[in-house]
Amino acid sequence: MDNPETDPLLGQLDAQMSAEIRAEQAEYEALALQAELRARTLPGVAREMMIRGDRVEVRAAGQVVVGTVSHVGEDYGVIDAARGSVDLVLAHMDLLRTVERVRSGGSPPGRGAKTFRARLTEHQTMLTQLEVLLRDETMVSGSVQAAAPDHLLLATRRGDIVTPWAAVVATWPTPQL
Repeated sequence: MDNPETDPLLGQLDAQMSAEIRAEQAEYEALALQAELRARTLPGVAREMMIRGDRVEVRAAGQVVVGTVSHVGEDYGVIDAARGSVDLVLAHMDLLRTVERVRSGGSPPGRGAKTFRARLTEHQTMLTQLEVLLRDETMVSGSVQAAAPDHLLLATRRGDIVTPWAAVVATWPTPQL
């Protein structure tokens, strides 16, 4: 029986088949990665950034927020930034990108409100004064009176404001002077 180590023709054929197998495996791995990327959701991407501890940049309604993701719910994320903890509706952001990838020191998924509406109910309970960013880049300051099924009711200095959830982009605590 011929031995690939002693027969140059068999050795060449063996090397060619090994190269083909490696190329096929690489192609399958690339297809699997592509399928994984296609299956991800915005909360999933934000959760990965949180777990790694990445420093991120978010752009939404004319505002730029840079910080780290500290919580991710079903439809929103919390970014710890210079202006405080920013609650951001993920579907209303214009851009989310990693500014600095961190290899260790992230946060495991923890407890917190599952939805943006539940998060604003927490703010109502804690009587938090908020800055509310709307899609048209309007900023409203006030306190949550109700996180209703289809709208947010805010008490402001100029009276109550009702805004549909689709208009709300982000909230963060009002700076205390």
